[in-house]
Parts: sequence; structure tokens; C-alpha cells
Amino acid sequence: MIYKYFIANTLFNSSFDRFIPGFLRKNFIKKKRLYYVPTNLKFLPEKNYTILSNIDHHIKVINQFNQSSNEVVKTKSFPTMIELLKKLYTSDCKFSFLDYGGEEIDQYLVLKKEFKNINYFLINQKQINNDFRFLINKYNFSNFFIVDKEEDLLNFEYDFVNFGSVIQYISNYQSTLNIVLKKSKKYVLFSGVIFFVDALNEVIIVKQLNMWPTKLYSHFINYRKFIQTLKENNFNLNFEKENNTNLINFDNHEL
Repeated sequence: MIYKYFIANTLFNSSFDRFIPGFLRKNFIKKKRLYYVPTNLKFLPEKNYTILSNIDHHIKVINQFNQSSNEVVKTKSFPTMIELLKKLYTSDCKFSFLDYGGEEIDQYLVLKKEFKNINYFLINQKQINNDFRFLINKYNFSNFFIVDKEEDLLNFEYDFVNFGSVIQYISNYQSTLNIVLKKSKKYVLFSGVIFFVDALNEVIIVKQLNMWPTKLYSHFINYRKFIQTLKENNFNLNFEKENNTNLINFDNHEL
């Protein structure tokens, strides 16, 4: 590994990390394109990905959507979701869609517009779930179901499951997969995941730098072992597409 990357990895994993001014951090990330640094962690920290209430944002999105009937939130991990679903389902088809880790009301609004008989299920952290319950009641959204506990996912079946840039933030993601895949009847989509090929490690835990001041950790996942898990649950790989990671420098990782 190049020495400058060794220094960067050491610095951002040290107690001095919190003293690096935000503008220097952003400038460094922009110039060196380092978004992740490897760690020696064996598990993701507890309360790793905490999101606060975002009601005002959701209401603003709803108002904008009602005026235009077009999607409002453009930064999605799989921006061609609707085009993909239209290849699988007609506009009046009835099917169940699980949005695991969904956090944007825009997703429901667009799906409901394009597929009027969709049953939309969402599971996320307690605060996010509560926000969506408030919106369901305020706007009388139909066929919108909140799942609070992972084990409660077993109470339903899903035609399409969306893991939109979320599986890498789940501590015991293998357990999550085992639950969800049991109840998935047809399709599961994973997006925004960074994979690696290695004969030994199942995951590598990294620290994410571009979310400062939030301290955030995530998994890089072993591709071969991940695909094997899908096959063991009778799923085949229909297609794969590279993430738009050309802006990310991985030279500070020994992959």
C-alpha cells in the first residue's frame, strides 16, 4: 500500500479524526477520492446508522409531487427502478413490494402512481417508521404497510423486495437475508453495495468518510459468498450492473 494511504487510514481511524476541520476533510475526500477507510472491527457498532425525524422534508416532497406528479428525489441507488418494474408488472397488476430500509416518501408516491394496485411494505428504524405512520394518517395513503420488527416480515409474502443501499449497514445481514428470502416469491434487488472477491473474509468493515460529522461504518461484502447465499435460497442471478463507483478510490484497501 502506498505510504500516503497508510497515513490516511491511520489518521481517520484514530482519536484525532474528530479534530480534522470539516473543510479539510471535504477537500481531502474530493482530491483523493477516498470515501472509505478499512478498520479492524469485527462487527458494526451499535446504533451505527441513526436517522432523526424528517417530517418537514417528507411533506415538502409530497407537495412537490402533487404539483408535478413526477419523482422528486433524484438521488436513488437504483434510479431505473420504475423501468425495471414495468418490464415485470402491468399498471393494474396486483403485487407486493417490500422496501427494506426505505426512507423516502417519494418511493411510495411514484410506485403508487405507476402501479395502482401495489401493496407497499416498508421496514426501517423506529423513528422513520413513526414518520411514515404520521404521513399515512395525514394523507390517507392506501395499501401502505409499516413493519416494525424483522421477525414480523415472516407474516407476509413479497413479490418484489428492494434493498436500496441498505444491506451493507445491517449488522447481521445474513440473518436478514435468511428471513427475507424465505418470504420473497419472485424478485430481490440489491443496489449500492460494494463487493470484493476474497477466499477468506466474508465481510470487511470500513469507516465511511463522506457522511461527516456522522460517524458511519458499513460492510464491503464477499461477492462469491453472497451469491452462494442467494443460490442456497433458490434464487438465480438475473442481471448485475456495476455501481457508479468510478469516483471512489479504493487504493487504500488491500482487496
